[in-house]
Amino acid sequence: MLIYMSDVSADAAEATAELMQISDLCCRLPLTIGIAAGMIKSLGSKWQGNVLGMLQEDANASMADESTAGMSPAEVIVTRSVKELDSDTAALFTYLGIVPEDTPCPVSVVTLIWISAQKGEDKNKKTKRLSLKISKMVKTLLRYNLVLGAFETGIFYHDIVRDV
Repeated sequence: MLIYMSDVSADAAEATAELMQISDLCCRLPLTIGIAAGMIKSLGSKWQGNVLGMLQEDANASMADESTAGMSPAEVIVTRSVKELDSDTAALFTYLGIVPEDTPCPVSVVTLIWISAQKGEDKNKKTKRLSLKISKMVKTLLRYNLVLGAFETGIFYHDIVRDV
């Protein structure tokens, strides 16, 4: 999955070695690898050196800082992925925590959650602009693999991501 998302040919030894290190930092867990792959995809050609460095930095920080000591690989990767989001998308990701586990949330409901959390500030925006903004944020969360589902059928947290 990491090789596919990075657009690296299998014979690119340096890139493949880096992808293996990323996989190791993810403890080879499919969910965390998927989230790391989302980071790689979003960075495009600039992923090499950046993703591994960010994950190593966060893993080292979690060991050095008593408040984050013992963070699981999922916690390290989800935390790093959320840091890479713009502030509105990161906020929406947090707001989605109110949706019951394993319950797809239609985008229309995501819009209502956003408006409620913003205390009505976005109510004054034109409906089409707000719809485009929500659409962009949901697509970003899906691309980063921080939520599951599809734009058409609704989105939801994976159990492990919800626990983080």
